[in-house]
Amino acid sequence: MNTVASTLALLCIIFICTASACDENMCARFCTSVNCPAFSCGNTKECTQGCLGRTCSGMTCDKTATSCSQFCTNCTTERMFCSSPICKQSCKADFCHMECASTVRTCQQVCEANSTCNITCHNGTTDCQLSCNNNSICNGLPEKPKTKNLCDERTGNCTKTCTGDCGKTTLSCGDGFKECNLSCEEGCKMVCAKTVEKCVQKCIGGKPCTSVCHAASCQTIGKFHTPSSAVVCHLNNFMFVFACIMIFQLKNL
Repeated sequence: MNTVASTLALLCIIFICTASACDENMCARFCTSVNCPAFSCGNTKECTQGCLGRTCSGMTCDKTATSCSQFCTNCTTERMFCSSPICKQSCKADFCHMECASTVRTCQQVCEANSTCNITCHNGTTDCQLSCNNNSICNGLPEKPKTKNLCDERTGNCTKTCTGDCGKTTLSCGDGFKECNLSCEEGCKMVCAKTVEKCVQKCIGGKPCTSVCHAASCQTIGKFHTPSSAVVCHLNNFMFVFACIMIFQLKNL
């Protein structure tokens, strides 16, 4: 018996498949009714809702609850919205949807085999997890970045790529390589050292990337951030001062 089924069985025994009970330590409900009403929970240590073979109603957990859990087997759930520090939804279902507020530390959704699941984590959620088991369809989390390096010091060529959500990834190429080819998705940062002779940086996707290139020859392909106005202003001031110095020297010849 898997974790979801055993939990539901325990809840069924405790609450005789129809009842609910709440106190300062736990608020739990087991639902088998077609029109099971919405379930709101707070001011307790643990909130739990179990659903079997029916529509699992919307569940809302307040941040005053320490943890919040929903278990759904052979059912379809309405949205589970959680503000508690710890939130978990486990589903063997046609469709499950959970949403975690910014106050949540851990937001976890377990999608059992042959299920369809969706998870939404607001900005500020510390840890957002989605476990997608065999033949399941899972949505909501960006693909984790995958990096691949093909570098050979004998030839002096180095190719590095990053696919997925590479926004916080930095690809660097430097000492030991003459030619560097860097490419990434979703706005990563690419750096080539001054020891590199040729550096090609390719940005894939709609988000602009950041280029830092000190190589002898630099080439960028795709969208890249332009220098800030402060940098442009600094360069313009430098050129103005340089021009003034040159004019002054010419006058003194």
